[in-house]
Amino acid sequence: MAPPTVLPSRLADVSRQQLQRHEPTALEALPAAKREQVQLRSLVIAPVVDLMEQGLSVRCAAQNVMARIKARSADSAVLRSVALLDSISAPTLERWTRAYLANGPTALADRRQGRTRREYGWEARAAALYRQPTRPAYATVAYWLRGEGYDTATESRVRRYLQSLPSNQAETAPARTGRHWYDQNVRPHHRLDLDSIVAGEVYQGDGHRCDVYVQHPRTGRHFRPELWIWLDRRTTKVVGWWLCEDESAQAVQWSISAAIRAHDHVPTWAHGDPGPGIANRAMSDEQVGYFERLGITLRQALPGNAKGKGLVEGWFRWFEERAGKRFSSFCGHCRTDDALSRLETKVRRGEIEIPTWQQYLDAVRAYIASYNATPKEALDGRTPDQVWDAELQRNELHVPEATLLRPQRQATVRRWEVRLLNRYYRAAELAQYERRQVVVEYDLHDESRVWVRDDQQRLVCTAELVGKSRWASDSAAADARDKSRRGKLARLARKAEEVEGRHKPLLPAAETRQLEADDVIQFRRAAELDAQETEQLAVEESPAERFARAMRLEAAEQLDADDARWLEIYQTSAEYHSRRSLQEAFGGTDDTTQEAAE
Repeated sequence: MAPPTVLPSRLADVSRQQLQRHEPTALEALPAAKREQVQLRSLVIAPVVDLMEQGLSVRCAAQNVMARIKARSADSAVLRSVALLDSISAPTLERWTRAYLANGPTALADRRQGRTRREYGWEARAAALYRQPTRPAYATVAYWLRGEGYDTATESRVRRYLQSLPSNQAETAPARTGRHWYDQNVRPHHRLDLDSIVAGEVYQGDGHRCDVYVQHPRTGRHFRPELWIWLDRRTTKVVGWWLCEDESAQAVQWSISAAIRAHDHVPTWAHGDPGPGIANRAMSDEQVGYFERLGITLRQALPGNAKGKGLVEGWFRWFEERAGKRFSSFCGHCRTDDALSRLETKVRRGEIEIPTWQQYLDAVRAYIASYNATPKEALDGRTPDQVWDAELQRNELHVPEATLLRPQRQATVRRWEVRLLNRYYRAAELAQYERRQVVVEYDLHDESRVWVRDDQQRLVCTAELVGKSRWASDSAAADARDKSRRGKLARLARKAEEVEGRHKPLLPAAETRQLEADDVIQFRRAAELDAQETEQLAVEESPAERFARAMRLEAAEQLDADDARWLEIYQTSAEYHSRRSLQEAFGGTDDTTQEAAE
């Protein structure tokens, strides 16, 4: 057999023939035992074929070779093959040779298939039950089948049948494993070609709720901080990070700005997930978004696709393993259950010492420095710092460094003023942009002034604060904290309302039955009225005729049950009310009402 073809690299030219799928030959499709049998029989009949090429018939050649075998004068390879095969004779050699010449090497394989599996009738049902999302065991499927009347569905038979199915129809079927798990663990995915990117070209970032209880710097109570990091995709170096309370646009902005300022380098691409930190107008807007202002192209991974940003996900995994587990207040799911179940209670009672904000900050800083200085096999034994320093082609910052921490928003100039976050800013230069949209750049911590730019990001003026709403705070950062606080309180209020509702006393059984009976009566009455309304409206009457009929019934002193029911239904329709209004407006005669309606 020819040696297996080596797949070409992704950078080499690939021909159409190389990309074609390799189809196994008939010989390769045979089991290993039968392939060995074909090889041994081929060695035995090789002398027969040689004698036939010299002019002998197949029968004479087979008898000649068989005589050599009995006399032990045949080739040593032929004698070893005969010893490994069953007893053979000249007719057997003749039959093998004829089959080989007629149908090729595969004809030398034994055609016996062994015992054929018996069909019991429950096979399709067993496969359907096994592929359920509840992931039942083999014994459970057999139990259900016997409950459905298949007495032959023993556990061993069901197990052997399900194990004989292709894996994508049994244990790894998407219906059994779940589509998300199947896509993440079974389906092939695109691999990034790191040779096609350079250092500093692609930054991959993500936020992670740390698995360590830390003292809050304001309250002193325990909480879990949020860590945002940015990794260079080529060198795997942590180029920037930020530790904060929650994921937000400010945390993303401060972390990426820390990376840009630390290395005076602006990446070409930024890759992250569509979380609230990135998927917001302040960061990803095509006009005033933070990435757009710096000339960074943003790419967002698909929701729920962990492999889309596998580098940063793997970094957080080893960060918690090597840095987070050093603290006794580690609360990750890999902690033993008995210790995790009462961990927060022990922290609240003071039985477990938790790190301060500064202590945890120093631990994160030390781990990142150690990570960047650790040699990696993927980098040929070099550290991320070494590869970064050797290969980085710096793209220097082209905007003032002060603007890195200033968000931007669009606003319309009115009365020489712009309104931003319930604050009003005025400047004389804004008279030239009255009723036009401008870009307002503001400081998160200083509300006294803003910087106004035109649509080409050219500075127009600096506008001063002239007024603000009564409920506005001292800065935009304080507004963001207050908004977060209100959201948390609203969620707690909903939880409290749910708890109160679950603890309300139950109604007595008699009142519950009465309410249920009233609901049934109302439902039946509504269904009856709907049916009657449908039946009545199906009668071929014009709107004028129906209204005239209603007038006659209203004027009648006594009505039968059917007419009274029809009138009750019709008086609730929009047609009746509109024609009644027209009748009152135009004098009340039927003819006048008809003319007005027309």
